[in-house]
Amino acid sequence: MKVTKNKITIFSIAALFPIFLIHPVNPAIAGDACYIHSGCKKGVGYSQKGSLGQGWYCTDGQEVNKQSNFDNCSINTGCSSDVRSVKYGPVWGGNEHALPRVTGQAWQCYDNAFIHKGCTKGAVYAKDGTMGSAWYCNDGQKVDESTQIDASFISPGCTEGVKYDSSINAWRCND
Repeated sequence: MKVTKNKITIFSIAALFPIFLIHPVNPAIAGDACYIHSGCKKGVGYSQKGSLGQGWYCTDGQEVNKQSNFDNCSINTGCSSDVRSVKYGPVWGGNEHALPRVTGQAWQCYDNAFIHKGCTKGAVYAKDGTMGSAWYCNDGQKVDESTQIDASFISPGCTEGVKYDSSINAWRCND
């Protein structure tokens, strides 16, 4: 009788949340579907016709299926635009002793940033910067494709400004 009850419970859960069965690592409930295989190094893109349906995939051409190993991801719907990009970066968490702290990594949506190496004047968001709408060093130095740029993981909608975090060697939102 207990087995029957468990089978009914499992069936009910599967009927309510079928995506867990397809992609247990990252159901992407709050955003786009995500099927980025572990070890992706070539960057990612959104596909309307990927091997597992619409969603984000690694751009290296490696086929994925239900048995593939996937990276964690949490990519907001509508992320792909000229002001945002998807990167593999830190997942922030916190506790009473250290706010914020890195609790893992996942593919996520971030603001574009072209903050040159050695920037010491802080960074500001510019809608008309030399590389488009993005975060730039606040020293007025122009940047282009040949400029060495610092890593950045700046969450969309960052209103508190940004800072360089030496624990991750990148710029992040100052919240």
